[in-house]
Amino acid sequence: MALYYLGLCGSAVFALNAVIAAKKDGQNRLVQMLCGIITAIGGGLFLRDLALLHVMPHVFGAWWEVPMVIAVTGMFVGVISRDWKIGNKVKKAVNTILVAAESIAVLAFVMAGFRYGAKVTDSPLIGIIAGFLTAAGGGMISIIIRSINHSNRAEYLLDMFGYIRVPYFLLCLIAATVYAILQSIGVGVNTALLILVMPIIMLGFVVDKAMRN
Repeated sequence: MALYYLGLCGSAVFALNAVIAAKKDGQNRLVQMLCGIITAIGGGLFLRDLALLHVMPHVFGAWWEVPMVIAVTGMFVGVISRDWKIGNKVKKAVNTILVAAESIAVLAFVMAGFRYGAKVTDSPLIGIIAGFLTAAGGGMISIIIRSINHSNRAEYLLDMFGYIRVPYFLLCLIAATVYAILQSIGVGVNTALLILVMPIIMLGFVVDKAMRN
């Protein structure tokens, strides 16, 4: 149950970060909205369920989650579109909170994706891939959407899927692999969550620093 609610909060965090990234790219509000929604649910919906597992998208099992993501993303677009006058200390504090929150969201999405993938196929390897796609897939699609308006689309995609996002992709892959190992030795979901949450948050800050350099 804790993993489920963390996943819901994770959807909001992913949507918020995607809206912020799209605004920094100079995208209009419609694209910001689309990127937020896709980042929150696109990885599990398109890449994991339809492309990898060939099953009915899991998100359709809880019909209210999609309109909730749309509503929350719309709220974020409205808030982010305003020109807030905030100091550097506040910006730094907000960034710290967002990095920690996104790291927890990555862990929640990886664990949920692994569990769903392994249940459908009974394969730990497919579970790892499913966990990775659940956490990183929506962001991948969002990057492609954001590239459409770029004058040099190929260079933008090369940068984003290359050295800029590689640390983030590695974080998702590491989280999925370690969780698979814990599952294989019989560690329960809540225990695994407690074991992994602090190391993943710490790695999240390392990844954030690497992506900014």
